[in-house]
Amino acid sequence: MRSLMQPPVTAAQVRELLATHASVDLPSGEEIHARPDAARFLDALVEVSFLVSNGDRRLAQDEMQCLVGTLTELSSGALDRSALAGMIYEYSAALERDGLDARLAGIARRFTEPRERLRLLVFGSLVAMCDRALQPGERQMLHTIASRMGLNPEEVGACVDALQKSIHEVS
Repeated sequence: MRSLMQPPVTAAQVRELLATHASVDLPSGEEIHARPDAARFLDALVEVSFLVSNGDRRLAQDEMQCLVGTLTELSSGALDRSALAGMIYEYSAALERDGLDARLAGIARRFTEPRERLRLLVFGSLVAMCDRALQPGERQMLHTIASRMGLNPEEVGACVDALQKSIHEVS
C-alpha cells in the first residue's frame, strides 16, 4: 500500500529536513563550484541516491525528478537533467560491470569521515522516498551501504525513520 507522503520538492526543503532530522548539511552551489571536494561529494550524492533508489530494482520517475530537481538547484545549475541522466547511466553500467562491493569501496575510500558518509546515505534515502514510499529493497540497500561504509545501520535507519515521519506530518 502506498503512503500519502509528499516528497520534498526543493533544495531548501531537502536542506531543512536533513539539518533538522539528521544534523546533515549539504554544500552550497558556490562551494560546489569552488571546491573540488564539494564537487566530488555532489557526484557521490548522485551515485548513492541511484544505488538506494535502485534498491527495489527500479528508479521511479518521481525519484528521478527529485534527484534532478534537487541536485540541479544544489549545484546552481551545474548539473542539469541531461548531465544527471548521463551520470546515472554510467553508474548503472559501472554497477553491473564492477558490482556493488567495488562501487561502495570506491565511495568509502573517497569519503572516510562518518559524517560525510551519513550525509550521502540520508540524502539518498530522501531521493528514494520521493515516490512516496521507501520500498523494502531500498531500505535493505540503505542497511547494506551503511554496513559496508562502517556506519551503524540502526542509526541510519533511525535518521531515515525521522525523515519519513516528518514528511508524513507535513503532508
